[in-house]
Amino acid sequence: MDQLMFQDNLTRLANRNQFSIAFENSVKMSIEKKRHISLLLIDLDGLKSINQMHGRKSGDLVLSTFASLLSQCIHFTDQVFRYGGDQFTVILNHVEETSITDLVKQICTLLQNNLIMREFDIACSISHTDVKDSD
Repeated sequence: MDQLMFQDNLTRLANRNQFSIAFENSVKMSIEKKRHISLLLIDLDGLKSINQMHGRKSGDLVLSTFASLLSQCIHFTDQVFRYGGDQFTVILNHVEETSITDLVKQICTLLQNNLIMREFDIACSISHTDVKDSD
């Protein structure tokens, strides 16, 4: 039962509840280790129309496929979450600006090269925020 509180049932990613805990822990750790962390905020574009035109099962397939692709991109020190609906969040620990740019490119490339994502013409919007300590 506890696992359901912290894991998204469809994608098997950590969920919004787990994000809150993990983010707080990452901020504490970044202050202790004097490192900064970054967040990626990702929105899938067009999921609502897929659900309307092709049904919820197709929308679920897109979500679970995207979760899998996103999980392939991150390093073992990073964490990925399904924040809700078609929104995903990634906590990037110990990153540099160039690696963030590379990661965003990698996510976009995987989307473009994936048959399911191409079939449903899925794109995503990605924003990035640095979280810095107050030193």
